[in-house]
Amino acid sequence: MNARAAAVDAKRPIATRGEGEATPLGNRPGVAIIDLPLIPAEMGIRLSATTSEWNTDFYSPSHRHTFDQIRYVSSGRSKIGVQEAGPGDIAYIPEGAFYGPQTIIGSDPVKKYDIQIPGPTKQFYPIFSEQHAASAELRKTGTMEKGKYIRDGESIDSFEAIVRHITGSIPEYATPRVKQAIVFNTGATEWRPAPGHDGVHVKFVACITEVGPNIKLVKLDEGAVFPGSVGSWDEVRFVVEGGVTYEGEAYPAPSGFFFPEDAAIPPMRGSPGGAVLMCVQVARHWSKALPFMTV
Repeated sequence: MNARAAAVDAKRPIATRGEGEATPLGNRPGVAIIDLPLIPAEMGIRLSATTSEWNTDFYSPSHRHTFDQIRYVSSGRSKIGVQEAGPGDIAYIPEGAFYGPQTIIGSDPVKKYDIQIPGPTKQFYPIFSEQHAASAELRKTGTMEKGKYIRDGESIDSFEAIVRHITGSIPEYATPRVKQAIVFNTGATEWRPAPGHDGVHVKFVACITEVGPNIKLVKLDEGAVFPGSVGSWDEVRFVVEGGVTYEGEAYPAPSGFFFPEDAAIPPMRGSPGGAVLMCVQVARHWSKALPFMTV
């Protein structure tokens, strides 16, 4: 690829529908997951967007990551350590912080959306497709049981085993700026009208650290237009309810969008019945301020 083509790709918005078949997650029991491949490898950006379902067999021990994670719960209830997360809740899981164990509450499956992004220290982390491939290779010589990888009498966290398989070494974790996972009760947050945009409503959830994540929910009435813009940050949008029309095509939940920094973001319109989107913005550098109180 020549330099000019690479530059064009680096500012190209990407849209994808979560239409693939759910795949069991090899290092966690009771999980079926769909990966939304939003980021081509040549962009040099490490980010994962997935939708998944936990069943009653699900269990994840206390562990930590080298990335930030934002989760929207669509249905069902679960525990993250001592906290509960239910429909409409958003969980923020900071890099370097232990969280869990995680289990479901009751017998109903948990359906959720997850975005994994670089934390403020911008450490390396394997995107979902790399994690999935490494997990499959590791299971050829050992077993994955309740979030642990076991081989030749050694038992280590499955994420650490995956990173070691990919990089050759156990990950070094950042000192967490936020010491534990946070569950935001978005049901207690008001929908506020977006000034100048009829039928567009926003819940301002949280903006964390100087590089984000900046987390919002945006509700579009049927036919309402989420305006286009240009931002100096990376942005991921997940359609979590209903659907939108984007560039003349329909994108129902679960669909995902990635808008790289400085890209022209086209408008999107609420489909019949409207839509709700989770929007997450993250800056690549602290000097690129995030617009918390704007659409």
